[in-house]
Amino acid sequence: MRTRQGEIIHTMHPGMALIHPPDLPHADYADSDYRLIYLQWTPWSAEDLPLVCHDDADLSLTQTAQALLREWRRQEEGWERMMDVLMERLEQLLRRAHAAQNRSAWEQAAQAAEDVMRRRYRESLTIAEIASKACLSPASLNRYFARVHGQTPMDYLWSIRIQHALALLHHTNLTLETVAGQCGFHSASHLSRHIKTNTGSSPGRLRGS
Repeated sequence: MRTRQGEIIHTMHPGMALIHPPDLPHADYADSDYRLIYLQWTPWSAEDLPLVCHDDADLSLTQTAQALLREWRRQEEGWERMMDVLMERLEQLLRRAHAAQNRSAWEQAAQAAEDVMRRRYRESLTIAEIASKACLSPASLNRYFARVHGQTPMDYLWSIRIQHALALLHHTNLTLETVAGQCGFHSASHLSRHIKTNTGSSPGRLRGS
């Protein structure tokens, strides 16, 4: 089954929830029998609700929608209060689904930026270049990256460079200047300052230990 929502066409599957904002045209197309449950309500806030949501494995959305339909059909004692409770549950489930979708999006963005930095840590990367590769603005990348790693992308990049520099210091006889050049530092003194700040020891002392 396909559902048109404005200019977007969604391929629908059992258990999917689709939210139609007010005044947005929609139409359903199917070549087999299907069943839809339509609910109309005014949420407390629509800002953090998803447009499309796939049901969880436990079918929590489906079961809540079916319970709402039963209450509306039977209209037994207290049914209106029960409808309110179920609608509140449905709204919370949709908010949770939206949060999960957003989390997935910013985790993917952070991973894309991390991949760029691990491949190109030797280069003089800027935050704008990293953000561009992750298809984000620098501000968005900083925000998403902080959620995942608890630090800025540039701090993370320097930590990658330091890790590689320490490995070369421990396992090779390369000069400090060469190590600095291979790991993205401007100079030997620049590398020394970073290592001293992060480890409390000088490169020479680390190499001799």
